[in-house]
Amino acid sequence: MQLEENKLPFIHLFQTAAGSYFYDVNCNRSVHVSDEAYSVLLKQQKKENDIKISSTVEKELAGLKEEGFLKDIHIKKVKHPFTDILQYHLESKLKLLILQVTQNCNLRCEYCVYSGDYQNRIHSNRKMPFHIAKKSMDYFIEHSRNVEQLLMSFYGGEPCLNFKLIQQCVEYMEEAAEGKSVLYSLTTNATLLNKKIIDFFAKHHFRMMISLDGPKEIHDKHRKFSGSGEGSFDTVLRNMKYIKEEYPEFFQEGVHFNTVLDVENEFKIIDDFVSGNDILSGAEFKAASIDTKNTDKRYLTNPRYWEEINYEYFKMMLELLGKIPTGSSSKLLQDYKEDLRSALEENDNMESEVLPEECHHGGPCLPGATRLFVTVDGDFYPCEKVSEELREAIIGNVEEGINLELAKKNLNFDVANAKKCNECWAYLKCRQCPAFSSCNLETLDKVKNQYCKNTRNSAEEELMDVSILQVLGCDYYVTEKKD
Repeated sequence: MQLEENKLPFIHLFQTAAGSYFYDVNCNRSVHVSDEAYSVLLKQQKKENDIKISSTVEKELAGLKEEGFLKDIHIKKVKHPFTDILQYHLESKLKLLILQVTQNCNLRCEYCVYSGDYQNRIHSNRKMPFHIAKKSMDYFIEHSRNVEQLLMSFYGGEPCLNFKLIQQCVEYMEEAAEGKSVLYSLTTNATLLNKKIIDFFAKHHFRMMISLDGPKEIHDKHRKFSGSGEGSFDTVLRNMKYIKEEYPEFFQEGVHFNTVLDVENEFKIIDDFVSGNDILSGAEFKAASIDTKNTDKRYLTNPRYWEEINYEYFKMMLELLGKIPTGSSSKLLQDYKEDLRSALEENDNMESEVLPEECHHGGPCLPGATRLFVTVDGDFYPCEKVSEELREAIIGNVEEGINLELAKKNLNFDVANAKKCNECWAYLKCRQCPAFSSCNLETLDKVKNQYCKNTRNSAEEELMDVSILQVLGCDYYVTEKKD
């Protein structure tokens, strides 16, 4: 038996300790099959000739097709489903304004995109003047008429270096956005915090994301003061202790932490610190590995790093199965637990579907509507993570507003790769967007290819984890989902 190439089921095959599976792209669901059926499907995908199918397998595959699986349908045209209604969102539903209040920082963190070792950004003494901020806020207010709660964030460099502007912006928004609530946030290294600044942030219910990479010897390895080269750990912990003692409610509700994981360290040392330090008790953490995109810097992995982090993932699986208490696994990995819960629910509640003729993977958010990032010069970008050297990502400026066609182009940024992307089994799980693009167009394909490989690897790992959890009877996500 041999199928025509364009009639091959659009699936991805994988195996776990619990058996053989295929991920059905059309249905966005993984399905358990017999080992014999798996072997037949694998041979089909490899386009082998004269495949022999037993009556048992033929019946099994026919039953799956009756249930809506094993379709050969692919996306025919890349077009984001929000393309035709993007104008409505840009005119009245802007949600988040992010102001780059300064390009300067009092630290020189080695892995920071502003450090000078990256191609896409550098430190400078430039600050956003109030007239740029005011025009940005006016534009934001005018184009968020159908949004009840506005979100406004301050970005750097280190935003506290321009605290005066932050004060001016909040005072202006409190008056200009009358009738709407505004939630404020910023990402900070926490070294410049003092009573005046903390009073202000607490009074206006700011959400602060504090950068803290672990115990002193690990944090200070990368996060050093400009000029002196001394580590910033002691200053950060002193300020956190002050906030927790003097503003306990603000610390509990408004202070969160971000940890950049350096794979050259042992993971357990970092995890023990964030879970065992008295000041950080009960605090929420997010974590990600050092980003080496747009730089030649590389980091050698400590042999124990993956052993220890994989053990924490194992404990997370036991948590989801209800075998050990909630919170037993590392708080640095909790985002993945939520991803697994979502995938479990999605896989359980699937109804037979077909890929639409027009589609775009879910990577790009609505440029300018979901987030609007304004540089010190007043240029508009889809978000703060997009390289400012990638001029193709600019979607407008404070003088002219958002250019609809440029926003649509960013929303559909992967059209050029349509032929390759439409054949990728991980298309619906892809989160690539302009923020993942290189600032150097000559290396763009290399960066994209590596991201594509990482996406497929991560998607397969999640499919395998979900399949194992389902076989073991996991229903933990139903009652324990995060609020």
